[in-house]
Amino acid sequence: MPFRPIRRGSGLGNALIPWAKAFIASRELNATLLSPTWGLNPRGYRRDFGTSRLDWLAQLGLLALLPQVSFSESEFLECGETDYAVALGAFAKRTGLRRRSAFVFVADGMWGGFQALESARTFVLGELLKARWVRENMFDWARALPRERLTVAVHIRLGDFRHVSQAQGYQGQFNASIPIEWYSGICRALRARFGSRVQFSLHSDGNQTELSEFVREFQPFRTARPDRSSVSDLLCMAKADLLVCSVSSYSMWAAFLSDRPYLWFAPHLQEINGLRSIWGHETSQGPPNGTTFRNAMRMTESLQSDGDGAIASCPRGVPVALPPVLPDTLLVELEHQLASKSSLSDLVRCGVVHR
Repeated sequence: MPFRPIRRGSGLGNALIPWAKAFIASRELNATLLSPTWGLNPRGYRRDFGTSRLDWLAQLGLLALLPQVSFSESEFLECGETDYAVALGAFAKRTGLRRRSAFVFVADGMWGGFQALESARTFVLGELLKARWVRENMFDWARALPRERLTVAVHIRLGDFRHVSQAQGYQGQFNASIPIEWYSGICRALRARFGSRVQFSLHSDGNQTELSEFVREFQPFRTARPDRSSVSDLLCMAKADLLVCSVSSYSMWAAFLSDRPYLWFAPHLQEINGLRSIWGHETSQGPPNGTTFRNAMRMTESLQSDGDGAIASCPRGVPVALPPVLPDTLLVELEHQLASKSSLSDLVRCGVVHR
């Protein structure tokens, strides 16, 4: 019985990671999946997911009655796998977990990275789509932003995020607000290239004063009721043609649920032997089994064998410095994406093509 406890105050991005792990565990162990205890979270997500304020009581009783089993980060790393499902399967086989009849598997922790959760992507997307207010908000989003234009979703996280000065440095700093000038510079560069063919949607916890200049200049679409848009904003960000991220797990989830390019604040990235990564600072992502370390080794080998050809294409995650300069490879890719959005040649949208 995989169980996902909610830490008090966890944001949606942080809460989704253990929920995805619990789902994977339910499939691997052929067990019953229990929903997150949203009632404990002061951010009010129970309203989005339709649970009771006291939804945690029944799960607390199960924890008191049944033995608990957990799968730790060290045990995950010992398996030498990057996929949580594969690693958990190996752990269950080694410990005889599948032969046990009654226990609570507690899925918790932010560790493992998004690559470990690949098999839970569709599950998380499905659960988010069922949340309250999602259909209405996404309908409004689609109506306000014509499909044939390039849609850029901008996530500006302010609120409880701390301000970091240039002197302190942003490298490895999580829960830190990125200067709004970075977002504005990116949007200006996109408008200079695409003109009226580009449109923006803004997703932010900032107040009217903090966002007034950005809103005045770029006229982005915003959900009418921000207090009811926690889930729908995430889905709209994932659906956009380009995502401009904040340094947050919320933005990471939007990028993970999407297949489109996204921009990341370059000063936040870690340096690893001439390469850059979000997770380079974490011991668990280092040698010998860390996913970031392994990918860095593979990238280095690819560069050594293929030279510039290995990096000629645009990566999905594009680092952008301050002041922003967008790489030509990204702009070319966005031109192709924009061309593919035309209904003129889309057969299922009554389009036509050459013989």
